Parts: sequence; C-alpha cells; structure tokens
Amino acid sequence: MSSPSPQLDLFAPRPRPRRSLPHRGGVTQIAAAEKIEPHAAKMRAAVFDYIAQCGAAGATRKEIQLALDMKIQTVCPRVDELIHRDRTVVSTTIRRGGGLVLVAKAEAKGE
Repeated sequence: MSSPSPQLDLFAPRPRPRRSLPHRGGVTQIAAAEKIEPHAAKMRAAVFDYIAQCGAAGATRKEIQLALDMKIQTVCPRVDELIHRDRTVVSTTIRRGGGLVLVAKAEAKGE
C-alpha cells in the first residue's frame, strides 16, 4: 500500500521562471525579437540615457515612450533588460500617472 501524496498549498506563491529572452516564446514574438535584435543595444542605450537625464525624479515607461517616440512594446523589453540583465536601472515603489517610476542605479543610491 502506498503512502498518500502530500497536500499542496494552494495559496503559496509559485516561483516565477527567469526569462532570458525579451519575449514569451510565441512565433510572432520570437520573430519580432529577432527583427529588433540588431537595434536593441542602441535603443537600450537611448532608454538608459533618458532615465539617467531625469535624475532622481526618474521616468515611467509611458514618459520614456513619449519622450523617445518609441512604441510601448519596444520600451518595456528595453527597460526589463536594463533592470534584470544590465542591472543599471531600478524600479521604485513610487507611481506617477499609473506607472512605476524608474531611476538609474546611481540616482537610486543617491550618488
């Protein structure tokens, strides 16, 4: 006779898998990521420069979109790369206009 399986906690937070790609794996998303790859570094640099120029006030994704005339679908993956891969931008707990304020790491440390 086998022992009963352990009871799973339905309310425990599930670990989120870490994505290394700036997409979720759909065919269209993979094609878009491959198409933008040659330009991603330049766009990422422009996003970082804008956030750094904003200083301690920071910028939201929407503000970056409007200032750099980029689609929000282009801004968000670049911001995610700066936060998770490059670790040069931090997302604060401050909200402005419905979006989280992002600051360059030196600004977040008060340097």
